[in-house]
Amino acid sequence: MTVPQCLLWALSERYSYQNADEQSWEALKDSIDGAKLIPATKSSDNYVHIYFKYGSQDCNYYIDGDYDLCDEEGYVISRYPTEFENEKANNYVMSRYQ
Repeated sequence: MTVPQCLLWALSERYSYQNADEQSWEALKDSIDGAKLIPATKSSDNYVHIYFKYGSQDCNYYIDGDYDLCDEEGYVISRYPTEFENEKANNYVMSRYQ
């Protein structure tokens, strides 16, 4: 998976209960702008780590060896990458990581 795909997967899971439309675009953009990804090749456990803020809350996710998205407690959040329905967010992330 590419960096944008990993980030979009984590963001789409976190924002899935909220309609990430124009009203929340600034919050979503802040999450994208402040996101930090550590690739598997640079992490101590060989997992992809994704960190971002959801408002004032820290969100820490990782993609494990089975390619599952997990939260910081190790619970599987999603087994299949979800697509972000917000086209504006998709385009923004893709343009940032080109």
